Amino acid sequence: RFDIRELHSEISLKFIPRDLELHTAPQYCMAADDLKDFELRDRALNILAERLDKLNNGNLLREMSPRLMRSLVQCERLNAGGNWGLSEKVAMWLRSRDELLSVRKTGQFDSHIANINNKNNVQNTP
Repeated sequence: RFDIRELHSEISLKFIPRDLELHTAPQYCMAADDLKDFELRDRALNILAERLDKLNNGNLLREMSPRLMRSLVQCERLNAGGNWGLSEKVAMWLRSRDELLSVRKTGQFDSHIANINNKNNVQNTP
């Protein structure tokens, strides 16, 4: 008999808390929302809200739904660097979201995502 409760416990209690940080929070937030894990979604949203002022890459937020983005900007812990900072973050999200949607319409989604990932890897290299 295959039992995954111990594996689930290890992942939930040890791996995710160590892995959940600003640059992984959007993925956790979206996946947790899809799986209706509201506790994890809210933890990820709080991390994003607390550190949004440090986020300088709108591509990390590009796949967040408008509903999740609304939850983010309404979060009590929001620290976006003032009103202008919040406006800039929302504008980055809108631009990257528009770009993503237009690429999906043209059918060149896979090559576009590969280009974005290559750019991000180059920017994030020390």
